[in-house]
Formats: sequence, structure tokens, C-alpha cells
Amino acid sequence: MDSLHLVHAKLLAADLLSLTSRHTSPPSFARCGRTVTRAEIVGVVVSRDRREKFLRFLVDDGTGCVPCVLWLNHHYLSAASSSSRASDSDPTAEMALRMSEVVSLGTLLRVRGRIVLYRGSIQVAVRDAVLEKDPNVEPSLSDQHELFICRIKLNQERRGIWATTLSTAKTQIEAAKTQKVPVLSALEQKANLWAFLHACRELGKVWEIP
Repeated sequence: MDSLHLVHAKLLAADLLSLTSRHTSPPSFARCGRTVTRAEIVGVVVSRDRREKFLRFLVDDGTGCVPCVLWLNHHYLSAASSSSRASDSDPTAEMALRMSEVVSLGTLLRVRGRIVLYRGSIQVAVRDAVLEKDPNVEPSLSDQHELFICRIKLNQERRGIWATTLSTAKTQIEAAKTQKVPVLSALEQKANLWAFLHACRELGKVWEIP
């Protein structure tokens, strides 16, 4: 069994929301080939919706917003409101009730729970939610956001360079077809032999390397 299968993997929101879903029962998820079923996230509560049976809220860590759902025992809540005996109370429901009181707008939380699919979207079924008291965590959320933006820009730049190089390679190959001249030397000057070979495969012909 995968070592990550039963642990709460610490994930950024962007990475959590981009997990690959596997068609199993119950659904499982993968990241970099590893099975992930539970997650731990840290962020600020930016949305809160309390219903009779559950509390739904969003946690923002600077890279995205993770939907979280905390299930409540409505039988316990109604019993508590009618001043039932403490011995009749459900300890699990009592814990859920206490956690729901911790979740308020603007609070910095550390949330752990099971990763589930709801209407095709990933969310976290909360196991526990606690106030994050480390003063260094909140500034790091801003750093995470900046790193995430840099990662997006870098990927976009790489895709742009690749598209330009591939387009140039195809143009040179088409020219070589007409002129009957080798084009490998020109591509070597661009230090992108891999792009050249890939383009050749797409056109269905590979020239011999002189």
C-alpha cells in the first residue's frame, strides 16, 4: 500500500484542486503517481454557510480556495437545545459543534480531512479544524501566492518558447523538403534537437544526421 494513502498530505490549494481522480469506489486521487486520500491545508476562512446538518466553508491559502464541509449531528443539536442530559450527548457531534464555532470569517485555520468528490468537484470532508496560532504562517500565505504566480508565468513562458521553436522547426523542415538541403545544423545552433526530431515525426520523415 502507498505510504501516503492513510496520512494527511500537506498540500497547497492549487495542488489539491488539481489532483487526478481515479475511477475507484470510493473515489481515490493521485498526485505525481502517488495515491492521496487525505489532506491538510492552512488558510483563511473567506466564506461560511451554516445549515442544519452541515457547515460549508472556503479556505484560501493564497493559491486557491478549497471547499470544506463539516458534518453536524442535528439530533444532538436539537437535544442540546432542549437541555437533555449530558450522558445522552454524542461526543462526536459535540466535537463537530465546537469546531463549527471555531470556523468564522477571517480566521486562520489548519484543516485536515478526507478528499471527496461532490458534483464532480473536489472538496475536503473535515476531520478536524483548529485555529493556527503560529505567527509565521499568515505571512507565508502571501509568499505561497507569489510563488504560485511565478510558477504559472514560468510555465507560460516555457510553453511560448516551445511553440515558437516548434513552429520554426516545421518551417525549416518544409523549406528543406523544397530545397533538398540539410536543416539539422540550423537547429543545432538553436540548441533544440529534440524539437527538430519531434517536428520530423509529425511530418512523417526523419533525415539522416550527417
